[in-house]
Amino acid sequence: MGYEMNEYEKIRIAKQVHLRYISTGGNVNYLKIMAQKREFFEYRVLPSPAPGVDTDILLDKIIFHLFGEPVVSFTFTNKEISDGYRKFFEVLWSLSSTP
Repeated sequence: MGYEMNEYEKIRIAKQVHLRYISTGGNVNYLKIMAQKREFFEYRVLPSPAPGVDTDILLDKIIFHLFGEPVVSFTFTNKEISDGYRKFFEVLWSLSSTP
C-alpha cells in the first residue's frame, strides 16, 4: 500500500471505522485476502454481476466511480440522498451472500 493508504488505514483503525463492501464476484480472492489483512473490513457478493462501478457512501456524500476508459468519478453532496442510498445499500447487503 502507498503512504496515503497506510495513513488512511491507521486513522480508520484508530477511529474503528468499519468498511463493508459488496462485490459482483470478479474479485473474491482479492477480497478474501483483504478481509484477513484489514481490520473492521467485511464483504459480501451479489448474485449477479454489475461490473465497472464502485460507490462510497459517506455521511453526507455519495461518490460513484465508473471504471471505463477514462475512469470517471462524481460526487453528490446531500445528506438526505446519502441517507436514502445507505438504506438501498442495506437492501443490497441483505441480498448478498457471505463467501
